[in-house]
Amino acid sequence: MKTWLPMIALCLAAACRGSAPIAGGGPAQGIAAVLIGGRILLPGGEAPSGEITINLEDESAQGEIYRLRVLPRQARLYQVEPGSYRLSPTRSLFGAPEATLEVRVAGRSFRAPFPRELLRESSVSVKPKRIVALGVLEARLSGSPPGEATSLSVSLDNGIEARRRLVETAIHNMMDPSVPSAERERAISWTKALDQSLQDLLTESQRAPLYKLSP
Repeated sequence: MKTWLPMIALCLAAACRGSAPIAGGGPAQGIAAVLIGGRILLPGGEAPSGEITINLEDESAQGEIYRLRVLPRQARLYQVEPGSYRLSPTRSLFGAPEATLEVRVAGRSFRAPFPRELLRESSVSVKPKRIVALGVLEARLSGSPPGEATSLSVSLDNGIEARRRLVETAIHNMMDPSVPSAERERAISWTKALDQSLQDLLTESQRAPLYKLSP
């Protein structure tokens, strides 16, 4: 029994950290999904690969905690339980929120304070068998003099146009013959939800004001 205790403790700690959602699962049994894109900008241009790690957390006390891998130039579809979610800092092995956000690119790892703007974002309601486009998470690394740390800033582009392009990219990728057939067939089950999400965004765009009132 004693030999099992460290393993049990490790499993409980991993659960506190957050679980990995299923990428591209179908809307079976009333499951929901979120769509998120990534962009990593280097001094020399946009990086074709890399990774940004962030949590998606349900607002309820006993809600789900998902650890998302956000990849540049990709529209990632993640299956989640229905609920009210917000983007949050990743958590330590024992569940404590981390103060920084990590970006990996070009074989290196960079960290920056978790953006306050993301903490101020309103939560999003994810309903059964529906998809919510969260937006594009953008990491920008600026050049620095030799011997000084590289500056990193992270923001979320969740405007109507960015979310619409994200949904359109997901629809296009489903029909792309270069994508493995098993992945395409699995993703096609979300076609109806993606189409509804696109229609909702078009309606939202038509309702948006053409100008902003000056303060």
